[in-house]
Amino acid sequence: MSTYDGLERTETQLLEKLSAMAWGTLNEDVESKFWLALVQGASSNAVHSEITRSLFGLQRLAAVVNDFDASPEALDEALLARSTPTSHEPAQLTEKPAEPMTNEMKEHVLKSMFGEHHPDLMGGGKW
Repeated sequence: MSTYDGLERTETQLLEKLSAMAWGTLNEDVESKFWLALVQGASSNAVHSEITRSLFGLQRLAAVVNDFDASPEALDEALLARSTPTSHEPAQLTEKPAEPMTNEMKEHVLKSMFGEHHPDLMGGGKW
């Protein structure tokens, strides 16, 4: 039996990541770095690594995989939990909806944009 070697900072974080790896929920690039950290004994962010093994991590991974419930019912339940969308409750309106602008307000906005004497707005156009 080996002792904890500091991989993933805490043993709890290591076990969580090993479980996520066993369930296949780790991001691909995170998983590949984590796997290299397990088999080469280096930090997942290290540039150079020593050629050692994280025996503790590999033993824990074996234990997690052995405890993994691969029965069809458990797999169906896990897939259902992963694929079921979360329900979004409609947002409660705290403000009352704004009242539609009146024709006078619309006319005022148009006059402000085009100027007071725009012929198309005043009805005296050339057409």
